[in-house]
Amino acid sequence: MASFRALSFARRPFTSSSLCRKEVDLVTSAYLKQSSGSGVVMYKKQLKSKIKNKCVLIVIDGWGLTEEKHCNAIANANTPVMDKLCSDNSQQLEAHGEHVGLEEGLMGNSEVGHLNIGAGRVIYQDILRINMEVRKKKLIENSEVIDAAERASRGNGRLHLLGLISDGGVHSHIGHLFGLLHSFKQLQVPKVFVHFFADGRDTSPTSGAGFLQQLLDFLIAENYGELATIVGRYYAMDRDNRWDRIKVAYEALIGGVGEAACESYFFLDNTTVALPNGLHIKTMTQYNAEFPFPILFPPVAHQNVLAEWLSKQKVSQFHCAESEKYPHVTFFFNGGREEQFEGEERVLVPSPRVATYDLKPEMNCEGIADKVVEQIELGNHPFIMCNFASPDMVGHTGNLEPTVLACQATDVAIGRILEACKRHGYVLLVTADHGNAEQMIAKDGGPHTAHTCNKVPFTCSSTAHSFKRAPPTTAEGVPRARALCDVAPTVLYLMGLPKPVEMDGQNLLEETATRGK
Repeated sequence: MASFRALSFARRPFTSSSLCRKEVDLVTSAYLKQSSGSGVVMYKKQLKSKIKNKCVLIVIDGWGLTEEKHCNAIANANTPVMDKLCSDNSQQLEAHGEHVGLEEGLMGNSEVGHLNIGAGRVIYQDILRINMEVRKKKLIENSEVIDAAERASRGNGRLHLLGLISDGGVHSHIGHLFGLLHSFKQLQVPKVFVHFFADGRDTSPTSGAGFLQQLLDFLIAENYGELATIVGRYYAMDRDNRWDRIKVAYEALIGGVGEAACESYFFLDNTTVALPNGLHIKTMTQYNAEFPFPILFPPVAHQNVLAEWLSKQKVSQFHCAESEKYPHVTFFFNGGREEQFEGEERVLVPSPRVATYDLKPEMNCEGIADKVVEQIELGNHPFIMCNFASPDMVGHTGNLEPTVLACQATDVAIGRILEACKRHGYVLLVTADHGNAEQMIAKDGGPHTAHTCNKVPFTCSSTAHSFKRAPPTTAEGVPRARALCDVAPTVLYLMGLPKPVEMDGQNLLEETATRGK
């Protein structure tokens, strides 16, 4: 369902082309502020501070660990660099469920992973907050829900719900949609239309029909709400500024342009679309601080995350990723804040312009490595971090062989960075935000395209440091699992910097000479 084109049931569009095109442009370009020509954004702010070790942190997207070798793209790939790093000096970290602030048993994701890595503490996610409100049937008390209902009732009586509909729990959850529909029914909104964005990435690629049936069963049982459009997330949720994709969803939503579901519905020509009075947009959570829309669940501020703390310590830093993961090394790694801290330099490397990333499985590993090696050689930033997107993005296609190639390309790039670190006195740390590429086949024998709940690696190139044998402990002294929240405190330990009180993650390293003492 990920490549599902637009299917429209809409009897009448709900906004104007000019207004929505503006909003769509805002959404799709929010993180892609590319300079003319190069497509790379760079902010240079230099600060100096005494530190013990300069560090490079690599976050591999979708690199999980499992003993299962069958249809394991990582195990089947030639990855000598990661193999040696993992065998020489490494630990395994939890990256799912309660370990990263999610519901128990829920797979991790890139947003959650980078939040926890950068924050140095378990960040309890929006999904937990929303789930609690839905379970307690308190969505109806949310001021923005009430306002939306009142605006719709005062206007033309129509309210539209747009979003990804699945139980993936990464960008949305179908249970939240049901909670909203229950609330708007009780608030007596006359007409509610649901615009179905099919998943197929965070869930099985063939799962869309099942979730669609769940929605239809709910609408029939409640005798409330109508299905308006169906479109795949490939079109509706592209995040790399591909207007040719977004246009498919946009035209279905705005003008009713799409494949007709049945002959009894009709579509309006775009020239007849009129702007309704009092058009108002709200979002469930904050997608970008630049968006002017009211939010049902505003973000919780996280103070003294690693990037902010390094800035306060007068330590300059460099963050780099390609387009697909640029928000993760900036907004999410920085604690869900758009703010670029003093001394923080950022570089965006464009992702390849292909229909699906299995057509170019290496994506832009080479470009990321080029930028990171360049910064290591310059030596201006004591802390450098980057993301390699290809194991995750290609893993989402469900195609084993291209994902193997993606893992191999990532390994080559990490090898280049490792050699540069050795030449210029940096310590290299490598981890991952969640699993994916290590499981390419589902239980039913079909392709597995979602994330996993497997542990992820955490490696250290320093021969002067080893991972502690004893696990970290809770505030009460109870041993707990090593998790992504321990990465930032470990970075600070290596750099010889104090840990802020807000970080309750723990350093996992010790000097090799003191090991076992």
